[in-house]
Amino acid sequence: MMDHDIQVLLIGEWDDDQMRPIVEFLKSPLCNNRIRFAHDIGAAVRLLTVENWFPDLVVVCQSWSDEFSRSDVEELLRVFPLARLVCCFGAWCESDGRSRAIWPLSVRIPARSAVARIRHELHVLSETKTPLPRTASRDEIYDFDSAEPILIECQTGMQSLLTPVFILTSDRELRIWLHEQLRSAGFRLLREAEFPSAQVVVWDADPWNNETADRLRGFRARNPDARVVALMGMAHPEDVAFVQACGANAVVAKLTSVHELMIELCHS
Repeated sequence: MMDHDIQVLLIGEWDDDQMRPIVEFLKSPLCNNRIRFAHDIGAAVRLLTVENWFPDLVVVCQSWSDEFSRSDVEELLRVFPLARLVCCFGAWCESDGRSRAIWPLSVRIPARSAVARIRHELHVLSETKTPLPRTASRDEIYDFDSAEPILIECQTGMQSLLTPVFILTSDRELRIWLHEQLRSAGFRLLREAEFPSAQVVVWDADPWNNETADRLRGFRARNPDARVVALMGMAHPEDVAFVQACGANAVVAKLTSVHELMIELCHS
């Protein structure tokens, strides 16, 4: 993605299970990032005052509400005014956007959807995407997260966009939307009769129950080489681990952009 190193500052409890995909992405060869770590905002500010070091991208891992005070956040924004900023909030912070206003709305993103946002910010830093202002409205935030670069990057290679894909969901509206998005991107969509032998499947895992788990296990047993990308509305770490143990190669949050879904489908 990047043709030069990006200086990244990672703040907070980055070793938490729900933050692990974020760290793995930032450390991947795809990113060419130089990462420094700070357990809190005070330690992050000292990197500037002591070492005169400035990050291009600041990624904050917030695991619980009020982990960072308003004064600390204001200090972070003051000392790194030009850095791109992403606050990845965990499952215990889901309601903070309604009950608190410590972080600008434009920088907050659920941890389960954060890789897609960070990918956008890396495109901003490579000057291939227009930056999202910190004062952005909800509509502007949606447009920023929805607009995708033309090229699709994959960490482990790229299959043809003509790869046949089967969409498994009982949600009619979701099926229609996915058909439109994937077909317009060049994927070929399989018919119902082709499902038993499908090699790439978008699997709606909601509601996740014993019946869904057994069906996924059965499909995996019959199709050991197939790639299964599961969709979940609330993909918490323990749920992701369980779904993957049942046979999914990857779990993507339904609120994540379709671009992120395509990247998972293109993995070899």
